[in-house]
Amino acid sequence: MGQVELIGVNKCYEQVSVLDGIDLDIEMGELLVLVGPSGCGKSTLLRSIAGLETIDRGEVRINGRVVAAPGTFVPPRDRDVAMVFQNYALYPHMTVAENLGFGLRMRRVARAVREAKVHDMAKLLGLEALLGRKPAQLSGGQQQRVAVGRALVRDPQVFLLDEPLSNLDTELRNQTRGELKRLHQRLQTTMVYVTHDQVEAMTLADRIVVLDRGRIQQVGTPQNIYQNPASTMVAQFMGNPPMNLFELVRRERVWTLLDEPLALPEPLRLLLDELRGERVLLGVRPEHLNFPSHPGQPTVLFRVEIIEPLGNETVVQGRVGASEVSLRLDGATPVQSGECLSVGLDLGAAVLFEPEAGARIHAQS
Repeated sequence: MGQVELIGVNKCYEQVSVLDGIDLDIEMGELLVLVGPSGCGKSTLLRSIAGLETIDRGEVRINGRVVAAPGTFVPPRDRDVAMVFQNYALYPHMTVAENLGFGLRMRRVARAVREAKVHDMAKLLGLEALLGRKPAQLSGGQQQRVAVGRALVRDPQVFLLDEPLSNLDTELRNQTRGELKRLHQRLQTTMVYVTHDQVEAMTLADRIVVLDRGRIQQVGTPQNIYQNPASTMVAQFMGNPPMNLFELVRRERVWTLLDEPLALPEPLRLLLDELRGERVLLGVRPEHLNFPSHPGQPTVLFRVEIIEPLGNETVVQGRVGASEVSLRLDGATPVQSGECLSVGLDLGAAVLFEPEAGARIHAQS
């Protein structure tokens, strides 16, 4: 198992900053997921750890050893890391067994040892019956397992995965995601996993790093990031449907929503009273909008526009005033497009953000 440290890592392409002051500690044996929108820098960060990209400033350390810094560059083969790419990159002329053992052969591992390691890995990944096949004779999920096995058979210090499930259909992606999680629990290898899919991030990770425009927005457990987003970017990227945002305006010392006074629970009221500004964003997850409303909850008028039945639940999209809003309902709750619902706000689970910068507002210490 390996520990990875990123200290002030910067990377630019033609004056455009793609990594900006990245500071991150990846603990031994953890499964860390890098997630963010396209172009946020997550794949560049992964490739910088692997040694497939150079960095302009800062340091990359693996087990305390500096492997990348201005004036220092340890080649990928000497970093003791293994990587699985989006397209798997299997050798089409080699069998499964030959693909699995290729890295060991390049390192001149003795044949008997190599064959034993390949057999053990094939057994672990359920590939024993496929060892004589070529990649063209495998399904997408089988090819993915071969790519993972080829990387893991070397017993690397750090295992890097760059969107390895993106080429699979939904059913196979869900199945393979579970296999990867079980594999990590069994091997306890340090894994860094890149995805743009927040569902993958939430279900796989020990910790998640949310990136945007080359900067870390938040680091935390899946539950912490979902329940306590550090910014509106995180709030709306992590979660499907995303967190709803409502504008609150202070009028004559009273906070209002859609020009109506809003009854606030005491913790939220005390936090709002500390603010100097007259506007704030109120964040409420779709599952914290209740229909029918619970006793004592403030309500808003929600106009139904799109209904998405999902069996056990129904996701409903619509508008509250001019704002686009989503809510989750029990699958048996009847709703119709164009209908207006009186929806309750569970403000005990609400969070506040600055209206311009989008940063989370916390109580002043």
